[in-house]
Amino acid sequence: MHLLMSDALRLEPLTPEHAESMLPVLADPALYEHLDYGPPPSLEHLRESFARMARGRSADGSEQWFNWVVRPLQAGQPGEPVGYVQATVIAPGVSWVAWVFGSRHWGRGLARQAAALMIEHLQSVHRIGLLLASAEPGNQRSIGLMQRLGMRPATPEEAAPLGLSPREVLYLKVLPVPVEDAPATPDPATGWRLQLADSELAAVQAQPDGRWLLTLSAAAMVSPEGVAGYARGVALQWVLPPDAAPPPALFGRIRDGRVRLRGSWHGELRLPCRDQPAERIELQLPHGEVLEVDLQAISVQLAPDWRFSESLAC
Repeated sequence: MHLLMSDALRLEPLTPEHAESMLPVLADPALYEHLDYGPPPSLEHLRESFARMARGRSADGSEQWFNWVVRPLQAGQPGEPVGYVQATVIAPGVSWVAWVFGSRHWGRGLARQAAALMIEHLQSVHRIGLLLASAEPGNQRSIGLMQRLGMRPATPEEAAPLGLSPREVLYLKVLPVPVEDAPATPDPATGWRLQLADSELAAVQAQPDGRWLLTLSAAAMVSPEGVAGYARGVALQWVLPPDAAPPPALFGRIRDGRVRLRGSWHGELRLPCRDQPAERIELQLPHGEVLEVDLQAISVQLAPDWRFSESLAC
């Protein structure tokens, strides 16, 4: 994990050694009004909890954990901890975010600054394209922070796959993940095929020029030699007809998909694929959602450092 710094804050990767200095912060009863757990019962208990969190990954390997202890800088020197910020990556490009700060430090903008610093790191280093956060409806302080970070309430369709309790509301934010075109000559993608089914959808994002970018955190590809695997640094871009409704903020594995090009349906796109006239795209996602979008054109973007592997570990 990286140490994160701004002019006002120092975010230190959480370790068991932080337990002693964080115990007074986390012993504050005001923190637990809207949480389903209470203060740590002892220093040793907190140290053990921090040791688990510092491992950086769930026991089954399905989640990646990032936790930072937040210290304000005073004359350039770090002060006592005031809380921590947390990210839980649940799928490529998708992360929950959360924060806990001592009540005597509320109202100073520290949580907003620390969360923004963490989000910038998640976006630029870990290529997170979709942020998720939840809170009880009565937790207006946390909901206000989500709104100041640019998050919006999720629709019922967006929240349904996550299995939240009736006491929780979901907020989300789609982040722009820059993907640049590969050089036109020579084209490294000549002869490759992008398969829509089995690709991993990270986010759907509006672009400044009115296009829409569908970021694939893992693109199912077939090489010119017929070797099947996955690639990173691949994205679909489409142009919508005027006044078309924007697609929802969906994410997850694409179970099946096809694109209608010149009157025929295709389950894969041959590369290079740049601004091909297209009529429609249909993607079936894991929880039964179907993304159906009328198109004017579709293209595939490749980052200059795109990587291919015969497994997801690319």
